[in-house]
Amino acid sequence: MYTINMNMAYHDDVIRLYKGLTTVTQKIYKKATQYLLKKGILVPPPKVTMPKTIEFINSKQYMGGFNPFNSKRALNDIELGFLHHGIETNNIGMQLITGFAQCAQNKEVRKYLEKGKDPAKKQIKIFQEILLDHDI
Repeated sequence: MYTINMNMAYHDDVIRLYKGLTTVTQKIYKKATQYLLKKGILVPPPKVTMPKTIEFINSKQYMGGFNPFNSKRALNDIELGFLHHGIETNNIGMQLITGFAQCAQNKEVRKYLEKGKDPAKKQIKIFQEILLDHDI
């Protein structure tokens, strides 16, 4: 968000502030990610091999890849990344919800939080099925 806001800043001091905040955020992100990977909390995304040839999209049919009535095409790397990220964020959300529910003293609040796990589970299941359908 700092980068987006920096695009609307014109004063040098404000631009420097956003630049500094971006740098700090990137350092913290890198350290946190390395720590979580090292501890096995984050699972790295699937590895993809670099293509040996270049292919161009020549048809609008390409976007129909998820249409059950069209022939299926392989997932591209970006789609694979989005699916992995969707599983990861929903899983982290479920863990946060579980933690908040365990700490909630009010039974209604606890029940409400626990209901929030259902949509996350559904999303994870959908994303996993897409990956499995593509042998990933």
